[in-house]
Amino acid sequence: MGVDGPFGTASEDVFDYEVSMLVGAGIGVTPFASILKSIWYRFKDNDPKLRTRKIYFYWLCRETHAFEWFADLLQVLEKEMEQRGLWDFLTYKLFLTGWDQSHADHVMVHFDEDTDVVTGLKQKTHYGRPSWDKEFEQ
Repeated sequence: MGVDGPFGTASEDVFDYEVSMLVGAGIGVTPFASILKSIWYRFKDNDPKLRTRKIYFYWLCRETHAFEWFADLLQVLEKEMEQRGLWDFLTYKLFLTGWDQSHADHVMVHFDEDTDVVTGLKQKTHYGRPSWDKEFEQ
């Protein structure tokens, strides 16, 4: 595996691989909204030109309010993937890097709920920064 870049646009080569990993931080996640939508629509419509079969998406952000607008898109994708039985298409992890004890206390109280207390998504928010070595082991 090689990691290189950034070069060109965020979406320049993402459609050329069976497995793609997308990593955004803060507002740098904006281009990934259109990329995820485009890949999903092409995937569910069985576009013969689309090679992508699996997406890993990581978003690192300092503040919880930044997750709000993007969580709506991820909720739609979650629902559509569930309806089609295609849960394996997108794996995403959201990391909240700026948090304090009040966040931790609130999360602990609501941890057993079906959806994440911060985003409302089924995937729980991670706190701190990702361990990239562990992520790449998967």
